[in-house]
Amino acid sequence: MRTAALLNVLLLAAFLAMSAWLWPSLPEPIPVHFGLDGTPDRWGSRATWWLLPGLAVFLTVFLGALGRWSTSRPHLVNLPGKERLLALPPERQRPVLDRMADLLWVVNALTLVLLGLIQWGIYRTAVEGPSRGLGLAVVLLAVAMGPLVLLGLPYVEAELKRQVKAHEAERAESGSA
Repeated sequence: MRTAALLNVLLLAAFLAMSAWLWPSLPEPIPVHFGLDGTPDRWGSRATWWLLPGLAVFLTVFLGALGRWSTSRPHLVNLPGKERLLALPPERQRPVLDRMADLLWVVNALTLVLLGLIQWGIYRTAVEGPSRGLGLAVVLLAVAMGPLVLLGLPYVEAELKRQVKAHEAERAESGSA
């Protein structure tokens, strides 16, 4: 989990650094909304440039805190097989909850990349004019995020099954002794 948190902090730092580096060369106004064809359809002040970095900081702090919070409150976690999780002793619950926290970090990392691409697209459009290639990359990443997150659920479920099996083996061993 520390590796996932570190990756997210590095992604956030890169996003903030990119935003600060590009800020001085932004014209006034900048695009703040795009139509389906990638053409800007609303413009705003340069100050709006900092909305996405602010959102990125908020999401990173929030999802990191949610991951830590959920590991200490398993009864509040929404997970398939929750009753099996709650039947485990705390030391067997922890690896499952850690995997759930890892999944939150994956969601955050994908979101940071998506926000970074959007920010780069805003910059390129403000400075050079509309670019369709980047818009396609943003749409593809956004569409791919759902299935990628859903693929993470079996990762959590596999750990739950492993912990249940190990707990049952321990109980059977202690019962036969």
